[in-house]
Amino acid sequence: MCRTATRPGSAVGIDLGVKALLTGADNQGNVIAVSGPKPLRAALRKLRRASRAHSRKQPGSANRRQSAGRLGRVHARVADVRADAATRQPGTAGH
Repeated sequence: MCRTATRPGSAVGIDLGVKALLTGADNQGNVIAVSGPKPLRAALRKLRRASRAHSRKQPGSANRRQSAGRLGRVHARVADVRADAATRQPGTAGH
């Protein structure tokens, strides 16, 4: 998506966001938005299944601890994909 900024020539900026991974404006006034990966949407089915399975386990049991580990790994993967996308984007502060 490309549109013109309101004050061309005034500043060059980059914004790291949630909806768009990266939104930038150049000195010509062009605004460029780069969409990022959607790790939560991709992992939602696995998250739902793991969460339901975890809720059915007896509190304090070994199976519940294992289930909590599985659920935590799915959540960690979502977080890792988000962090990876932010650091791999060229020109960002995290790179």
